[in-house]
Amino acid sequence: MSWLLLALTAVIAYFFGSVSTVRIASHLVYHKNLRRYPRTNLGITRFSLDFGTQGFVILALIELLRCVIPVLIGGLLMSILDCAEAGRALAFFCVILGTAYPIMYHFKGEVTYFAMIFGLLALDAEVAIVTLLVFLAAYFISRYPVLAEAVAAVFMYGFSIVIIETDIVHTVMLFAMLCILLHDAKRLYGIARHREEKFIYVRDLSYMLDGRKHRNKRSRKTRS
Repeated sequence: MSWLLLALTAVIAYFFGSVSTVRIASHLVYHKNLRRYPRTNLGITRFSLDFGTQGFVILALIELLRCVIPVLIGGLLMSILDCAEAGRALAFFCVILGTAYPIMYHFKGEVTYFAMIFGLLALDAEVAIVTLLVFLAAYFISRYPVLAEAVAAVFMYGFSIVIIETDIVHTVMLFAMLCILLHDAKRLYGIARHREEKFIYVRDLSYMLDGRKHRNKRSRKTRS
């Protein structure tokens, strides 16, 4: 019975983690391919121009549901054996694993910091808040999201040891941290070799200049 519940928890959480938030939003909400917006300053600028703040809120809500629901399900399933906290921890790890290495997308995953923060909210809100603060601090200091994610993952494991008392949860959180670090290893190596660009969002207003150029051309044509 225990192995069946553990396997069911792992499969459900991995499936939720493997589902792409961008693909869901593209097909069900926006009916546009959001993958054409690169994860760069220009991509975020274009997305904000097309969808505004509401667009970011919708994406965040989809990501929140994708990460929180399986963790809660894992807690409910394992509560049958009076191991709800261990069930939530296992589901959290499987969500991270599915996000980083989704089998349905040939193990080519997305960034895991949203899954880490949102999944932690369902596991332990206190650990989630502290991890989020560490992530934000590391990002604003370094301007490297992947480096901030790696630092936050290490602190996440440390805070889980201090705040959560269950030993099996500590073990699962260790594997979650290692999964995140392994997923980010290539880009962290790029940062060490100065090959990774810093991410500093600056609103791109070049479209306004392009509009002025078109207006000037039209005015010149009309005058001629």
